[in-house]
Amino acid sequence: MAQEIASDTGDGLGEIVVTAEKRESTVQRTPISVAVIDSASVARNGIGTLSDAIKVLPSVQFGRNFANSIVTIRGVSSRDTDETGDPAVAISLDGIYFQRSLGINDAVFDLERIEALKGPQGTLYGRSATGGAINFVSAKPGKDFDAYVGGTVGNYGAIVTEGMLNVPVSDTIQVRAAFQTRYHDGYRNNAPARNGDDQDSKAARIHVAFQPTDKLSGLLTAEIVRSNGVGAANYGSPLVFDSSGNVIHDKPVLPSGGKTWALGYPSGYTDTETTAFRWNLKYDFGAAELSYLGGYRKLKFRALIDLDGMEDHAGLYGTNTYFAPQSEKPTTTSHELRLSGKPGTALDWQVGVLYFKEKNDVYTELSYFDTSNDPDVAFIFSYPDLGTESKAVFGQATYHFTDQLSVEGGVRYTHDEKWRNGYADYSAFDLYIPIAQKGKWNKTTWHAGINYQASPDNMIYAKYDTGYKPGGYTDVAPYGPENITAYEIGSKNRFLDDKLQLNLAAFYYDYTDQQVLQFVGSQTIIQNAGKSEYYGAEAEVQWLVAPNTRIEADVSYLHARYKEFEIAGATANLDLAGNTPPQAPDWSGNFAIEHGFYLANGGTITARAQTHLQSTTHLQFYNYASDRQAGYSRSDFTLTYQPDDKKWLVEAFVRNIEDKVVLTAAQEQSLVQAYVYQFADPRTYGVRFRMNF
Repeated sequence: MAQEIASDTGDGLGEIVVTAEKRESTVQRTPISVAVIDSASVARNGIGTLSDAIKVLPSVQFGRNFANSIVTIRGVSSRDTDETGDPAVAISLDGIYFQRSLGINDAVFDLERIEALKGPQGTLYGRSATGGAINFVSAKPGKDFDAYVGGTVGNYGAIVTEGMLNVPVSDTIQVRAAFQTRYHDGYRNNAPARNGDDQDSKAARIHVAFQPTDKLSGLLTAEIVRSNGVGAANYGSPLVFDSSGNVIHDKPVLPSGGKTWALGYPSGYTDTETTAFRWNLKYDFGAAELSYLGGYRKLKFRALIDLDGMEDHAGLYGTNTYFAPQSEKPTTTSHELRLSGKPGTALDWQVGVLYFKEKNDVYTELSYFDTSNDPDVAFIFSYPDLGTESKAVFGQATYHFTDQLSVEGGVRYTHDEKWRNGYADYSAFDLYIPIAQKGKWNKTTWHAGINYQASPDNMIYAKYDTGYKPGGYTDVAPYGPENITAYEIGSKNRFLDDKLQLNLAAFYYDYTDQQVLQFVGSQTIIQNAGKSEYYGAEAEVQWLVAPNTRIEADVSYLHARYKEFEIAGATANLDLAGNTPPQAPDWSGNFAIEHGFYLANGGTITARAQTHLQSTTHLQFYNYASDRQAGYSRSDFTLTYQPDDKKWLVEAFVRNIEDKVVLTAAQEQSLVQAYVYQFADPRTYGVRFRMNF
């Protein structure tokens, strides 16, 4: 029989160290609205991809554009996932930035924590952080032997294996190696083709840390991730027209459970391979520390992607429409040199320079397949010489007038260049367009803040930030950069002897020239959307009711609207002022309760229930019924047993208990004459085991 843990040990919530400001600080002493998932939460929620993490991060949404991933924070996102586009939320692993929206949803593993920074981070994180930043921080080598091995089995044939080995080779060298494999059958029963929304990934990493002197330390990392399978699946329903030939924007009937529909031949596939090398060197001069963070990342992406999600339709040629094949080979290099002052003085400061370059080779055929699986190539897009180069210099400082009052200031100057050379061959229309494009943009972004530490457990802050995302170009016309100005006030508090945490934040965004993507016929058009206004408030509560009982809640209110926004419609310009940006629900929240029981013969059983709630949102800026996601809840439950010596654990889980059909993409595609949808994961359940050595 189990009995409740009654004794009060006096332990509090504890602290989590983050590097949100590119220096170590605890969450409660960092004057930024930042959400953190620690290593225990990563394991408990089965987080192995970016989309897994976003399910439990407050104010963060995940979307798709076929094989591309779209991240939204506080309603700010970029739907421009083309080869020249930039995300609006900066995604990085151990400080190295991911430029492309391809491959970022592949495996993440052996993590120390995940940090989500809300609001523009233009000074320290630079370009393409208008919405915020998400930092994946891997676990680093330690000076003690450590190891674990684990696995998960579940429905849809899910099998996950993972392991880690940490070896202190000597007093000055430590090595940590880790691996993960993740497999499950497709969630979408796409007979007669292969099931879609599957996963088959393998990943491995090795860290080598060294400290040859008291002054010099370094970390070298090599990593490889391979992912295969069908990949993201689309569901399509033929467009419906009224008597005048206009599209009716009502949502079609979606498949029950988002699971079963007939998909055309041939069966799709998505293959990615990422090879990465990173290095982080630090030298302590006494009064200051010099760090050099560099990285190299090569992604090979090849896919055959069904664009219409239908077996037969009345579109062009009356056949199935695919990117067949679609390939990219982006290679990125990144170098950041930073000099920072030592903490403990009246002035905390850091200055740095950044150089980033990406080169890519893009080739895509848009093809139509008839019933005999013979392709008819309609369009070819080939850009063998395509790239981005970014240079920046930045600095940020905090001056402590007293132990309680401090002010912050920061500035960053960024110079961006992009180029694209190749051709677009619209053979179906006897149109060939040679492409030779180049653009340059410069921007200075700012940060200012004032912080008041009213007591060791209570802080109030106010800050001002600007952010920018560089422009780009499509086959139709170039587009300009977007800019955001943000104001935020917040308070971080601990009460009841470190047992109750209450963090509050309110913000206002002035968003100008927002880059908006739309599909017109066979072309992708991106234009700047005048003005947008965002404001909202957030509250986060963690309460250690007893040593064995914990309650968590975070609630977000967001008012996001376009103020000036006109686009070209089918017959006339559309004025979309007053519409809501994609994936910007007015209300969202996460709630959880966790309770532990001691067993009479030793060990602890921990039960945890959590749910995510959000109000109605849209997946496109048109705000049609066809792109509407109704409000929903998504709940999880875990039950974990661990003996007193913590040498092993076993956990049963069920996720998305409601089995709610949640959209991650919704488009009206005039080219393929279909409403096209993608879906989040259905209900999954299984058992996880882990052995610690």
